[in-house]
Amino acid sequence: MGLTRSEKSEILDLIKETLTNFKTDIIASVSEEINKKLEQKLEQVFGTVENKISRMFEECIILRNKMDSLEQYTRRNSIRLFGVPEQENEDTLKLVKEILTEKMELPETCFLIDRCHRLKSKNASKNNATNARPNAIIIKFMSYNAKMSVNQRKKALKGTGWVITDDLTSNRASKNNATNARPNAIIIKFMSYNAKMSVNQRKKALKGTGWVITDDLTSNRHALYRSVLKKFGRSHTWLMDGNIFIRHNGNRMAIRTQDDLDKIM
Repeated sequence: MGLTRSEKSEILDLIKETLTNFKTDIIASVSEEINKKLEQKLEQVFGTVENKISRMFEECIILRNKMDSLEQYTRRNSIRLFGVPEQENEDTLKLVKEILTEKMELPETCFLIDRCHRLKSKNASKNNATNARPNAIIIKFMSYNAKMSVNQRKKALKGTGWVITDDLTSNRASKNNATNARPNAIIIKFMSYNAKMSVNQRKKALKGTGWVITDDLTSNRHALYRSVLKKFGRSHTWLMDGNIFIRHNGNRMAIRTQDDLDKIM
């Protein structure tokens, strides 16, 4: 007995459904296998790329350190002199020779200067009240021995506020600054003015410690004080009750405003 039309239709539908499910399963299985292989391949590629980048990064560090060492070697005959007040139309070479011969008591035969110049601030237009510290002077000697002769006498500058250091590359200077960063100041408010003056009268006892006591100035007056220090130096500038004084041509003068400072030749 043959199949009815209805039975044939059901069988065809069942076959279609089975084939469809089989096709779906095969596609899913193949897709899963392809994805696994792609992931494995990508992991291998990423691993290789990551290793190459890591090696290149290490090589860059090595090259950068070598370049820094080479640059530093070119500076082995040079020093930097900090803290020397700037003058209008100054003769830097003459100024440096005076410091080396008079302050450091070195005969000119001990040092032969190749060249020297004062560094310029990155923002020269603001190098006044906001940046009162004098720019450093770079001194390059004709020989390494000449530099070392000066280095051996740099303690003679103690108490002048002037400091001699090696001429470091920017990379080494930034690391040195980070290592020797100046601590934040401590503000001390006393119960009375007399208590403050008692401490002020003994502040010289801190000489040689690197610690300094000053009046607690307003921001404007502090900027003015830094400008005065830059022009006249620490040995000719002092504070008293928040007022700024200088010794100029043998006379004591009070500096109350920037105009007062600008009027002094």
